[in-house]
Amino acid sequence: MDVSITSVPRWIFLAIVVTLASLESSVAQFPWTKEPSSPMIVVEGVNNTNVRLEWDYDAAFRRLIVGIKIFRKGGGSEKLIARKSGEGTINPTTLDLVDRNQDGREYEVVEPATLVLKDVNNNEEYEYVISVDYFPTSSSPQTTDSKSVFVEVKVPPKITTKPLNTRSEIGANVTLTCEASGDPLPNITWTREGATTNQLDNVTGPSFDLVAVRLIDAGSYRCTAENGYGTVTEVASTVFWPSGPHQCSADVWDEGTTQCNTSTVGIRITEGAVWVDSLANLNSAEFSGLANNLTVAISSPYSRPENEDKRPYQILVKEFSRGSVRARVEMEFPSTLPDPLKPLRDAVQSGKLGMFTVDRELVINPTRSPPQSSTGSTQESKIPPDAGKRTSGLSNDIIWAIIGSCIAVVVIVAIIIIVCCVVRKKQSPGGSKGLYTEADGYRM
Repeated sequence: MDVSITSVPRWIFLAIVVTLASLESSVAQFPWTKEPSSPMIVVEGVNNTNVRLEWDYDAAFRRLIVGIKIFRKGGGSEKLIARKSGEGTINPTTLDLVDRNQDGREYEVVEPATLVLKDVNNNEEYEYVISVDYFPTSSSPQTTDSKSVFVEVKVPPKITTKPLNTRSEIGANVTLTCEASGDPLPNITWTREGATTNQLDNVTGPSFDLVAVRLIDAGSYRCTAENGYGTVTEVASTVFWPSGPHQCSADVWDEGTTQCNTSTVGIRITEGAVWVDSLANLNSAEFSGLANNLTVAISSPYSRPENEDKRPYQILVKEFSRGSVRARVEMEFPSTLPDPLKPLRDAVQSGKLGMFTVDRELVINPTRSPPQSSTGSTQESKIPPDAGKRTSGLSNDIIWAIIGSCIAVVVIVAIIIIVCCVVRKKQSPGGSKGLYTEADGYRM
């Protein structure tokens, strides 16, 4: 009984000690109310300007702050960027850059404790630390608390080596190359334009190999680079022709007779393509993309086994024009083929050609479209109906100005004549009752 009585004060004492220690710890902790998340992800070209590292604390605690400093750590070194003296000192100051001349190009500071990174690049991944010297209580010694944030920079992908358009013989091996940079390093995948997913199964990496190519392999192949912070693509077209003596090329002649015939056809696309002015520019990405897709669509009927002997050596989209989108296409065939356009003509009779809806008839040997203006619209003819006759060389505005001047002169002359007539009538005998003459004076 005596033991239990003596043990009670001991447990009470221990509880009091633990409670006081806890209270002291809670008082010593600096009262942060806001801090940036760490790591802070910054993406070049997206959110890498005016990046705010914003800290804040209980305003009631400001009178106990001795000073605030903001550091930058990285590469084994540490740099003091900004500082201020707090209200717990004799001469408090506002937060300011330590070296405004040097650091003012990179940073700004905002009260009470915000650092703004003006422009963050991939080589500027740092840890930023804010340190606060303060008195936990008015009677306790000075202590220090700090918070840190790591700024991590990501770079969207950029294609550094573009896949090139390729022309090769059927049966050859062809390699398309596409390289990209970025942080993290992008993943590269290959797809075929206008193809279903099962026609190109998970081809990845910077190189895409086509082994023993066939005519059906001709078309457009898209390289896509993606790293989670952006996506970029490039397209390359491939054209294949039969090997041997019947391949079409300039200066290929057989006893003075060319071995190739060129057929020009017009195809009107009503669905699957929309006219934009850039389609009039052969060097634009829009022209290249649509031309590649149309080449694939035209190749499709010739890839069937029954049309093997009619396969073209080359399919070349020469131009696009309005209405809805009209394409003029040149196709090269062996000169011995009797009707090389029959597979294409049969295909368009269904109104579908690959991914496009088209007119059901081909236009053979279409005329070239008129030149396009800078806005892409067709220039209208402004030749007058009497073109070829002799003209004065004066513009319509000048002619109308001359006519107007002549009319004005006629009107002025007419007014002068009328005024003169009225005056003479008044001066003639009997023209006025008050007219004075030497013979009889004023006539009453």
